Parts: sequence; structure tokens; C-alpha cells
Amino acid sequence: MYLIYLGAKRDGLDYHLAFIPDEFDVKSEEPFDADYMRQLYKVG
Repeated sequence: MYLIYLGAKRDGLDYHLAFIPDEFDVKSEEPFDADYMRQLYKVG
């Protein structure tokens, strides 16, 4: 990921990284699970 970051900076592009923390242990019950998405949104 660091190399991707460096390439983006070199080329004048913005770089944004998002991740789900290990502490998030909610499991999705369906392919489209609104409750799961709400919980994930609350994390950040």
C-alpha cells in the first residue's frame, strides 16, 4: 500500500485509505444487510 501511496503522490493524485478495525465483530446475515451496514457506518 505504501508504494501505491507513493505513486499517487508522485502523480499528483489524492490517496485515501479506509479499513475495518479488528474490533468490529458484527457478522452480515444477508448479501444486503441494512443492520450490518448501520453498525459499520457507526464505526466510522
